[in-house]
Amino acid sequence: MTHEEFGALQDCHELMELNVDYFVTISSELKSAESMNDVLVERVKSLLSGVVTNQQSCYDGLVQSKSSIASALSVPLSNGTQLYSVSLALVTHSLEKNLKKNKGRKGSHHHGILTKGVREPLETLIKVS
Repeated sequence: MTHEEFGALQDCHELMELNVDYFVTISSELKSAESMNDVLVERVKSLLSGVVTNQQSCYDGLVQSKSSIASALSVPLSNGTQLYSVSLALVTHSLEKNLKKNKGRKGSHHHGILTKGVREPLETLIKVS
C-alpha cells in the first residue's frame, strides 16, 4: 500500500466517523424537537449535505491516490451517496412543504418561531425510532 493510499483511507475513516456523528445528531435533534422551525430544517439539510459531501470526498481521495480499493468501493460508495442524496431531497421537500403550508397560519411567536401547535409534529412527517 502506498503512502497516498494509506492517507486516502485514513481520510475516508475520519469522514465516515463524521457521518456517523451527523446521523446521531440528526436523529437526536428530530427526536427531541416538539415541532419544526426554520432552524431545524436548515440544520437537518446541512448535516445531510455534509454526509453526501463526505461520501464523495472519500471516493475522490481514493481515486486520486490511484488506490485499487477505489474500484472495489465505487459501487457501494456510489449507492450510499445516491441514498443520502435522495434522503436529503425527501427531507428537504417534506420539511419545506410543511413550513410553507404553515407560514400563513396565526400563532404565538417566540424568537421568530411559531408555537402552540401551529406546525405539524415531526412524527407526522418523519418516522423516527
